[in-house]
Amino acid sequence: MSYWDRLGQLRPITGLSEWLMFTLRPLFTRRKPIFPLALLFLFSACAMIHEPYYGLDEKTRFHRIRKGETLYGIGYKTQRDFRLIARWNGLQTPFTLAPGRVIQLFPDNDRPTKTTEPGSRPTTRRAASRTAKKPLHKYLKLLWRWPLKGMIATTYRQSGRKGLDITGQYGEPVRAAAAGKVVYSGQGLIGYGNLVIVKHDVHFLSAYGSNSRILVREGEEVRMGQQIAEVGLGAGKQPVLHFEIRKNGKPVNPLVHLPKP
Repeated sequence: MSYWDRLGQLRPITGLSEWLMFTLRPLFTRRKPIFPLALLFLFSACAMIHEPYYGLDEKTRFHRIRKGETLYGIGYKTQRDFRLIARWNGLQTPFTLAPGRVIQLFPDNDRPTKTTEPGSRPTTRRAASRTAKKPLHKYLKLLWRWPLKGMIATTYRQSGRKGLDITGQYGEPVRAAAAGKVVYSGQGLIGYGNLVIVKHDVHFLSAYGSNSRILVREGEEVRMGQQIAEVGLGAGKQPVLHFEIRKNGKPVNPLVHLPKP
């Protein structure tokens, strides 16, 4: 009897149990049963069915504070706005982090975001006063300059939309692209080497990686054009500066903000 004749005599399979037996029987009845492969199939199916709703693993959803870490560095590494991380964990300025503490990197939907009492309506006078108290820098456009004069070795697209690699001479001065405050200075972020992060306002950060030497400390105020580091070797063992601009924690194309060379 041919294969197609036998196939025509089969009755429809009903129920999950019959489907599993029909599918897995050859794995156990062969001369060399593939028992481990069958178990792997079953556990893989269960894992797919019971995958967490968030679609994130524990390493992505939570972070255990290590000695020397800052909220700005954690936000930079996870590409999350440090202000949101602070809000999700009830942190207040100056964002002191105790080593060993576990913080969450996702919003808690059960936590209310507004504290407005039911039925309350803010008056026009209060709304006007709140508008008047907004910081002036929210209305001012940042002025940027190139941190290093050189050719672009890696474009924003080539870097995976994370920044630019700018060629230079080893030890050449790296300068702040805009005025701000140093919020990270060190080599704790893998892949960036000696890294400096400068906070410019409530929205923008700039980062300077692959430095041979860092000349500023965390908490230090820097002005535009001030030397903050020296060019080091990049991933290709060539002297480059890795430069990024981030808005609300997300990388943006630096060429949109930098003046034309």
